[in-house]
Amino acid sequence: MIKCFGHAAVTVADLEASVAFATGLLGLREMERRDGAVYLTAGGAQHALEYRAGPSTALDHLALLVDGAPALERVRAAVEGAGAALTMDVPAQPNVEAAIRFEAPSGHVVEVCVPARDGLAPYHWLGQPAHVASGVRPHRAQHVNVLGPDVPAATDFFADVLGFRLSDRIVGPDGTVAINFLRCSADHHTVAVGQGQAGMLHVAFEVDSVVDLVRLGDLLDSVGRKLLWGPGRHAAGDNIAVYFQDPSGVPIEYFAEMERIYDDRRPVRPFAITDPRVPSIWGPSGDLTALFGAAIPLRRAG
Repeated sequence: MIKCFGHAAVTVADLEASVAFATGLLGLREMERRDGAVYLTAGGAQHALEYRAGPSTALDHLALLVDGAPALERVRAAVEGAGAALTMDVPAQPNVEAAIRFEAPSGHVVEVCVPARDGLAPYHWLGQPAHVASGVRPHRAQHVNVLGPDVPAATDFFADVLGFRLSDRIVGPDGTVAINFLRCSADHHTVAVGQGQAGMLHVAFEVDSVVDLVRLGDLLDSVGRKLLWGPGRHAAGDNIAVYFQDPSGVPIEYFAEMERIYDDRRPVRPFAITDPRVPSIWGPSGDLTALFGAAIPLRRAG
């Protein structure tokens, strides 16, 4: 049912600092401002990142895209059949034809959107001038890694209700699941669910190659910022990744070369969390406690 990841929406205390970082160093483009929110695109007509003014840094919602109204109605029926209450039933952002929002069992607000006609086309096709990025512009927002207190329950919701498939998992010494990697397309994962306080571990953007990751590291250094972790090649997903934070503390991954799975008969692989090659098959690439310590909580209503 789900086509791909759409965007992450986060609240930040310093809206202008985060927007300046995203449009400068990350090469994103400001599309529109509306009702206290700033919508940023990586080049398509759909926004890849949404910043909202708020008292602190937190995940407001994550968004997934579907192809057309019939697919959205199938999602609506599945969500209601699972007992999840819809919290929004109208579009609330640019270039969206229709959308629903609901709360997953983990507490995360999930939005499912139908892009407007030409909603996945390059932004300049809609009459806007072509965008020449000043930073390291990614292709797209490709996945999100969320945290929750019950990984199996969250995994079941994404799999049984939204139609995701399990690609790989990371397990603890006692066999309990630490992280499940779920896909809705050939990409190894579109959503990853990890054990922890409900929130977001990171939102991830795909770039062309490792050369872009090198450029990103140099640009971060030029403005006095550093990587949280990486570069390294993950065992689960095979992607080469780096992690960093924006000025408001939003955790971001840039990556290249993710595994693509074209055969659903491929077995799910369990990786031991104690195996030092799991974070990076190349060897230690940084302090994982810093990476997990950068996770942000869910925004709470009110």
